[in-house]
Amino acid sequence: MEVFQTLFLGNLLQDWLIAARIALATLMVLRGLQDLVRHKLMARAERTGTRLDDLANDLVGRTMLLFLLLVGLYLGRLSLEQPDAWDANLRTIVVVGLWIQAGFWGAGLIHYFISTRIEQEESEEDAAGVTTVSALGAAASVVL
Repeated sequence: MEVFQTLFLGNLLQDWLIAARIALATLMVLRGLQDLVRHKLMARAERTGTRLDDLANDLVGRTMLLFLLLVGLYLGRLSLEQPDAWDANLRTIVVVGLWIQAGFWGAGLIHYFISTRIEQEESEEDAAGVTTVSALGAAASVVL
């Protein structure tokens, strides 16, 4: 078809569609892997008494769809011919997205360690310790 041979931003429309398919396929695979890993971790968490399974499940669940989309767009972009400036800009966007995602993962880690510490303090009936740990957790979340 002649319409797919139309040049758009330095690439054929056909090449843009291939890049979009790569991005969409990557997003679908990553999302499917995320669901599979969460399912396996939940099943394992029910069998074991350790809370690390719960932590891993929470962190996988905190992986944002937007981050997965950025990874897909970056991989789809590799099939296109674009100026170096575009590539640098996309790389910057992906890095910023990674840092934002790392912030969500960090918040999950803080929540895990604070809740574990609060449970420990409550079992020791230390009200002041619970308050202190809660305040430190809130401060850490704000800083992050």
